[in-house]
Amino acid sequence: MTTTEMPKYKSHKIVWALKIKSIHRDYDDLVASKENDGSGIITPEEEGYEPFRVDKDYLRKHDPINGGYYVVYEDGYKSFSPADVFEKGNTLIKETTFLERLILEEKELGEKIGGLNNAFNSYGFAEKVGEYQFDLLSMQHSAMLSYRKVLIMRIKDLKKSNK
Repeated sequence: MTTTEMPKYKSHKIVWALKIKSIHRDYDDLVASKENDGSGIITPEEEGYEPFRVDKDYLRKHDPINGGYYVVYEDGYKSFSPADVFEKGNTLIKETTFLERLILEEKELGEKIGGLNNAFNSYGFAEKVGEYQFDLLSMQHSAMLSYRKVLIMRIKDLKKSNK
């Protein structure tokens, strides 16, 4: 057995999911009927989504529970994920406007500029990275400041025209 850590992977899958409020399995009914085919009905927690039926194979394979997530992959495969696992590994993709994306870009750029400012102000930074890298970082810093200035001007203009 090797003690070397296995390679790490970051998931980049796009999935659609609904949090499960409740599951009603047909076999939960005490009265057997011809319509009892082992399927069940999932009621989503999210507003605006109607309860929907899942077949018995889905229920047997995934054994979903309340509070977990009904997950559909890009290829149509349907799965289940416990809430803690799903929420740790997935982030909700919020549809954003062009202006919101520009604002986010400017904010992130500002944070990167702040980090670079901190590096420049730290003792011995120039010696640590070397003269050539320091010169390149200075050029990068200048370009980032110019780019941020343009982003701020565009944001102000878009906000003004959206009123």
